Amino acid sequence: MRLFQIRLREIMKINAVPALVIGIGLALILFATGGTDNPLNYVVLVVSILCMSLFFSIHYLTIYYLLQPYNAGTELKSGTYRIVLSVTYVICFALMRLRMPIMIFGIMTIVFCVLYSIVASILVYRLAPKTFRLRT
Repeated sequence: MRLFQIRLREIMKINAVPALVIGIGLALILFATGGTDNPLNYVVLVVSILCMSLFFSIHYLTIYYLLQPYNAGTELKSGTYRIVLSVTYVICFALMRLRMPIMIFGIMTIVFCVLYSIVASILVYRLAPKTFRLRT
């Protein structure tokens, strides 16, 4: 679990900067194109982008620790890993087609990220010592 936390912290140091730039950029584009009446929408937009970055960081680490998809030669050997990644991206692409207010999207993203982070941390803490192994 400690290694999971250390790696997540290192990844977020790298991923948070581009996510913050994207979030601020989107908020500036929204403002420049007419904006919104509710200033809280700008904050929610930036925070939701940061949460999406956090989600993908945690998601990749979680499935790595739980499914251990690689062998000693770093070749991908897990079909389950591929399926989980594929399903994740299909869901994300489907959600991109939905049109909804920024506030609803942002709050749903933030809540999902917090819940996913908690569940993923618990699963990694409890299951990773049993499932983490090198494949042949």
